Amino acid sequence: VYTTPQAVQLVERALGQIQLSDEVYVDDKGRYFDPLRPSVMPKGLNSKQEVLSERIEHEKAVRELLLSADVIVFTLGLTETWLRLSDEAILPIAPGVVAGNYSENQYKFKNFNYNENLESLEKFISLVHGVNPTCKILLTVSPVPLAATYENKHVCLASAASKAILRSVI
Repeated sequence: VYTTPQAVQLVERALGQIQLSDEVYVDDKGRYFDPLRPSVMPKGLNSKQEVLSERIEHEKAVRELLLSADVIVFTLGLTETWLRLSDEAILPIAPGVVAGNYSENQYKFKNFNYNENLESLEKFISLVHGVNPTCKILLTVSPVPLAATYENKHVCLASAASKAILRSVI
């Protein structure tokens, strides 16, 4: 989970408040990947059904965590992301990096600004406290810089801006 909107999306999925497309990526070797977690199974899985079953298990585990945690540590990482246009799913990495194929008809780049990140972080906290009112939430910002950016600027500038936004949101 790299962005605050992605965290909200995960919590909403785990709590059954939203359901996203069952689209999966297939690589050139016939291996299947979850666009919502493409790096989790780096070698892919054998079928779409396996991917979707793993997604359901992950959502169950997140739900259990939300209901039972005394403390959740959320390290905010990025402001940049990719959106799937069909359902506005927030993707952790650009389509085509691990698997899938980029198409400007299917995906768009998004760099969430201060207000969007603040709104998402407040919603994340509200969702967690809605199911677990005594859970403490510890917020940090990842020191890991962006490896690349789609922005029309040097990656060092994009990274510094992203981290400054996240620090100010916290």
